[in-house]
This record gives sequence, C-alpha cells and structure tokens, in this order.
Amino acid sequence: MFPKDFSSRTGFIFALVILVFFVCTCARSQQMLSFGWDPSPDTNVVGYLVEYGTESGVYTSQVDVGSSPQVTITNLQEGANYYFVVVAYETNYVQSPPSGELMVTMPGTISITPPINPGAPYTLSFPMAPGHWYEIQSATTIGAWQTLWQTPVSDDYEWAEFEDFMSMYEPQCFYRLVLH
Repeated sequence: MFPKDFSSRTGFIFALVILVFFVCTCARSQQMLSFGWDPSPDTNVVGYLVEYGTESGVYTSQVDVGSSPQVTITNLQEGANYYFVVVAYETNYVQSPPSGELMVTMPGTISITPPINPGAPYTLSFPMAPGHWYEIQSATTIGAWQTLWQTPVSDDYEWAEFEDFMSMYEPQCFYRLVLH
C-alpha cells in the first residue's frame, strides 16, 4: 500500500474531460469514450489503471495507460451505463485507492435517414439520456469538425432529431455526436 499520506500527496483532482463521440457512416458506427485527469504530483507514481464496468463498484475491465493521464476506451455498448475509476501505481505496482467514480450513459448510434425528395435534408436522430446535452458535428474530411447543432439538457430518455440542410451540398459528409 501507499503511505498513509499518499492520497493527500497525489492531489488527485480528476478534472474529467469527457468527449464521447460517434463517427457514423451508413455502413459502420464506432463508439468510444475519451477522458483525462490531472496527473499526480507524487514522484513515486509511474502509471495509472482505468478500471470500469457496467455496475457501480464492480469493475470487470481494466486498461493500463502507463504514465498518460488520459484514456480512450472503445467498443462500448449503446444504452449501457459505465462506471469508471482511476488508480495510480508505483514502480513496484503498489496501487493507490481508486478515484471517485465516474458514471457515463452511452447514447445510441446516430440514425441517418437520406432525403426522399431531391433537395430535402438528411435527418439525423439519436437517443438522449437525462442530465446530458449533445452536439452534432460534421466534417467533409475527418478531423475538420464543425458544430451543426446543440440540444438542451435532456430531462428524460428521449429521441432527438435534426435535419441537416448544409451537408446535402457536399460529396461526402461525416457526422459525430458529442455527449456533454
């Protein structure tokens, strides 16, 4: 175990920056969650473990991110609740107590409906989870994302729908959904 004052020396203040995004095309959807934290100031810390699962306090998966204070976790199931904690470790793999738990509800995949009539917009729809708001972003090349629309904070599990009038003029368009 770490010395008794380990947790106070590390000053783990997890400034979690959550970027959940979904890159969608008609053929395939990829879901992932990225977040980071303030690194420990303790010079004995050499790495971090991110533990997670679908039940609070029960972490069935683990990712060793080494000394990086951030992680991207892929292959998360839509509609599932995930619970995450971060644990620091020393050279001899002695672990700190876990951080506070972070709970994230993964929304579903964006459904993209092409227009029936020429000149009509594409319709994007997706399920929302209570307590979150979302951004739909688009790009003609991946990496050049622009926000098209933002939802208000959701009060319930509901579906959001957005009509994209701009992307119909592009030869190709990528979409991603950002959860806040």
